Amino acid sequence: MVDKICDGLYISDATTVISEEGKQRILELEISHILTVSATPIPESAKISNIYYKFIFMIDMLSQNLLKNNLLDTALKYIENVLNSGKSILVHCEFGVSRSVTIITAYLMKKHKWNPSEAILFIQINHPIAW
Repeated sequence: MVDKICDGLYISDATTVISEEGKQRILELEISHILTVSATPIPESAKISNIYYKFIFMIDMLSQNLLKNNLLDTALKYIENVLNSGKSILVHCEFGVSRSVTIITAYLMKKHKWNPSEAILFIQINHPIAW
């Protein structure tokens, strides 16, 4: 499932991004960029032509340091650049519940000057996953 978080910003899981139904939904929503925050990139054979893909290697473990090697900064700048250009972006990890939520939480905190609770509540309202 692809969920809209705010104008131009979407979230999902990896299965949706590579499924035929998910690809159709991505095209319907006119999503132009996909940011994968995972240990595995989207295979070339599963990519949609004319969609820009960015992969940032992140593991789903407590030991993952998002500040090391500017992982968080790279993700946030990419999202900001896409949205500032008037395009739309989908952020996903494997299940759409940890890494992608973390990145979008950080983006909302930065953009709106929200605390973590405010950003997470906003995501929960728009991304009805098992919280």
